[in-house]
Amino acid sequence: MNHCTIQTPQGTITLIPTEQDHIYVEADLVIRGITWKISAHYHLWANGSWNLGQEDENDYKRKQSIYGKRADVFSLDGMTDSASNKAIKIISPQVQKWAEENPTSIAIAEAEYKQQGLKHRQEQIQEHQKAIDQLQKEVEQIANGCHLLCYSAVKLYNFGLSR
Repeated sequence: MNHCTIQTPQGTITLIPTEQDHIYVEADLVIRGITWKISAHYHLWANGSWNLGQEDENDYKRKQSIYGKRADVFSLDGMTDSASNKAIKIISPQVQKWAEENPTSIAIAEAEYKQQGLKHRQEQIQEHQKAIDQLQKEVEQIANGCHLLCYSAVKLYNFGLSR
């Protein structure tokens, strides 16, 4: 998988294109003296811009597309709204600039995504084929059992007539 690491005055941003319309972001940024480990999902919108979250989502849902935790202490709390907003202001222009300058990397990511999807579907077909083969064996066993049962019934019926 191709990716790009960008150094900014606030820290490191790693961009990982995963599809033609999605870039996953990992960042270690210092915001107001606190180091944050951040992950975010950027999507290509209809107007050609890369933005946090999907275009059809509301603002609250889009805000769920970024997550951060403090790097210096253990905490279950996520980023403050203030830190999150600042991170978005730092990351967004980097994503937009990189995406505009690297369409080939995004095309490669899309090809890899489709190739992974194809491989997954082929594996699913193989699994389903194994299940089908097993069911066919069971049907044959049942059919053989039915033939034997029918044969026995005819024998019994004929035996009853011969008495």
